[in-house]
Amino acid sequence: MEVKVALSSEIHATDASVRCMKTFTYSGVGYLAVGDYNDFLTIIKCNQAELVKVKSLKAHSLSLSSVYWQEPSNTYPEGVFLTSGFDGLIKFWALSDLASDQNDINPIRTLNIHHSTVSCTYITDSGKVLSSSWDKTLKLTSSDGTTVTIYHENDQIVCATQTDFGYIACGKSCTITLVDDNGNILCKVEHAHKINIRQVRYYKQTKSLYTIGDDGFLTEWIVNSSEIKKKRTLKISNEYIYHFNMKQNQIVIGGEDHCVFIVDKMHWVIRDVIALQSTIWAQVYLPNQDLAIATEDGYVRTFTHNITRRAPQERQKQFAEEVANTVLWIPSLQSTKINSLPENTNALEAVPGTLYAIKDKNDIRIVTYSKSQKWIRIGKLRHQRTKLTYKDKQYDVGFDFDIGNGKQKTIYLNYNDSPFVVASSFVIEHKLDPSLIPRVEAAIIQNYEPLLTRKLTNDHQEKSGILGPLSYGVAAMCGRRDTMEDAHFCLEEAPNVYCFGIFDGHGGNGASNYCSERLPYTIRSNRCQGNFYKVMFPLVQNVMAKQFYTCGTTVLVSSFVNGILSVANLGDTRCVLCRQTPQRMSVDHRASLPEETKYVEEKGGKVINGRIMGSLQVSRALGDGLFKDYVNTEPSYMEERLVPGDRVIMACDGIWDVLSDEEASEIVRNSDSPLKAAKQVRDEAFNRGSNDNLSVIVIFTKHD
Repeated sequence: MEVKVALSSEIHATDASVRCMKTFTYSGVGYLAVGDYNDFLTIIKCNQAELVKVKSLKAHSLSLSSVYWQEPSNTYPEGVFLTSGFDGLIKFWALSDLASDQNDINPIRTLNIHHSTVSCTYITDSGKVLSSSWDKTLKLTSSDGTTVTIYHENDQIVCATQTDFGYIACGKSCTITLVDDNGNILCKVEHAHKINIRQVRYYKQTKSLYTIGDDGFLTEWIVNSSEIKKKRTLKISNEYIYHFNMKQNQIVIGGEDHCVFIVDKMHWVIRDVIALQSTIWAQVYLPNQDLAIATEDGYVRTFTHNITRRAPQERQKQFAEEVANTVLWIPSLQSTKINSLPENTNALEAVPGTLYAIKDKNDIRIVTYSKSQKWIRIGKLRHQRTKLTYKDKQYDVGFDFDIGNGKQKTIYLNYNDSPFVVASSFVIEHKLDPSLIPRVEAAIIQNYEPLLTRKLTNDHQEKSGILGPLSYGVAAMCGRRDTMEDAHFCLEEAPNVYCFGIFDGHGGNGASNYCSERLPYTIRSNRCQGNFYKVMFPLVQNVMAKQFYTCGTTVLVSSFVNGILSVANLGDTRCVLCRQTPQRMSVDHRASLPEETKYVEEKGGKVINGRIMGSLQVSRALGDGLFKDYVNTEPSYMEERLVPGDRVIMACDGIWDVLSDEEASEIVRNSDSPLKAAKQVRDEAFNRGSNDNLSVIVIFTKHD
């Protein structure tokens, strides 16, 4: 008879959300190291069926992102513990320091080799540190501090590991890439998951690779030096899954739906389920083989098959009731109609791990089937989202955020809000240090990303609107490119002040999307008048160069203020005033131009084959941290008073590569609506063979 898994022990590890967890052993004693969202590392001693907090220490200046324990080896005879964070640092800690009751300890070594969040660290067989980052790089660092970038991805690298054949990198691109020590790509699998790959593990005995993604799937791959081949896939959940761990013939997976799914690796089925009160972020096996699970609410709980280590029966019943009464928000079940549901589980197919909804008086009860526990209740469905009211406005959600000194404030937002705008407004409202904005924004994204409005990724994007005396049309398409790297905005900053922006990204869409979301907020805060952009762009670059190391974006912003058109630009995205004789209102900044080449060379760089350091074609941009010393962030700026009949076109270089100013202006001047004109320009460029993304904004003034 199968013995069911049961609650063993629990501890409130931290007041913040737990984000990562790892076991380590020192002097024969087992410990848990728990990293949280408030920068702290909490050490917990594991005494059979008891968890005892040893200490909490501030390990990083921003949230912890990953933890790693290296057992004693030739390179680290006493073993070592690694932490990494949103601050881009990797820190090494002595196990003796972590196990002691001293709170005032310091890392024995710190690596500052990444320009954004370090997503994963791993010590290789040769003792080198393998690290991946949201800066899109995979790096190897030797014990002497020598660091080599062995791979650049076109999007954030979220996880990495070592295999017998090389190093694996995975992440937001949904690609699995195998590279060697010299950075040579041995093989690659594209579209390995439908959404972001969260975690990867290598099982040496069978030379198998396992991945999980935000699409809810677990996939097994067979790896050799020239091929990564899919073996089998298992649907785990309709919601995001965040973390998994392996032990012999067992895989445990946790995520957004408050469940840990226990997979039988041999038979490739879900054999058991553990339900908890909160989102699961990490789970690890303890030295005594119990399973420790860390959750969003700051708790660590252990579960056991050992009857002698179970929690008291009364606590087990109480825990089951707490889980059963948890209110869940599960998007995949939101369309469920309560009157159409069965009132018991008799009519349901007993498929382990599948979430079912049943009617329980006026509630929708969520249940699932477990082979060892049969039917278990995992919560109630919030089938009607209740709006929250704050200062006479209604919001979808609100959650508490720790602002320091033991104080918390509530962040209110709607699911279609920009995380950056919400974060900035929150900081301004409560008069907090602006340096908190990235942390607040990250908290919003990590907690509510599954429900935030996604950017359009379809091939065609079209919209029109009216801003005061202006009417506009936007037409964009991915075109012949695999991905869309253009972005735009249209906004009314104040009465008689209207702004439009187009951003053409390179090396990915991160920088262009960043600008399309953040520059409107900056413009609203500072007013888009005069030469304000010449001051603003360098300030924005100070932030972007650190966050976007291998990608960047051109910038084109047009402002209409009291009948005057003002245009600021970086790069080769162009604005044209469509008069009888077209008037160009921007400057194409290409590295091949003599004055641009001179600037690059004066800064110590080179222009090779018309590109900065042989790579970057535009000479002025935002982002591109790799070339920040050579890329100019001072915009060109022009003004012109509008006259009756004026029309304006703004477009990325995919348009101007195949259309002249005169040809585009003629289309705009002969059209009867801005949207129709924008679509005609876009489609004409595509028909002429443009190989780039295509984005166009056309503005008609009230004189039309």
